[in-house]
Amino acid sequence: MRPCLAFLMVMLLLVLAGCDVSQEEMGRRTRARAVRLCNAIQRYHDRQLRYPKTLEDLKPYFKSDEEFKIAMSHPRTGAMPAWEFVRPGESIFDVEKPKATPMLYEIIGGKRVAGGYIGYVDTHVEPELTPALTEEELALPE
Repeated sequence: MRPCLAFLMVMLLLVLAGCDVSQEEMGRRTRARAVRLCNAIQRYHDRQLRYPKTLEDLKPYFKSDEEFKIAMSHPRTGAMPAWEFVRPGESIFDVEKPKATPMLYEIIGGKRVAGGYIGYVDTHVEPELTPALTEEELALPE
């Protein structure tokens, strides 16, 4: 059997067996979608000289509706939307610290994901740094 054909058969068997994509790969996909949206927000701002009111305003900045839907969906769940957009101001001139100002949050079921990805005004994306719990939060209820 040819090596290429054997590889394809093994991959097909893995898919049929229900082997999931690794968490690491899901994280990369999630981050990549956030980066694409942040870049689209920046392109929108560059052309309109203001931030979009909603993520739907970004549709024209994607090659197709399907590409936009993929960016908006969550790679882990397939649910839409996977992002909450928080308009940082009317324009970049309203933002004092672009590197520290979030504008895009990863969400699942309408709620922000603890430790999820956050897109910032300067278009960098990183996972949320979950703050350490205080003594009171660590205390067990009596």
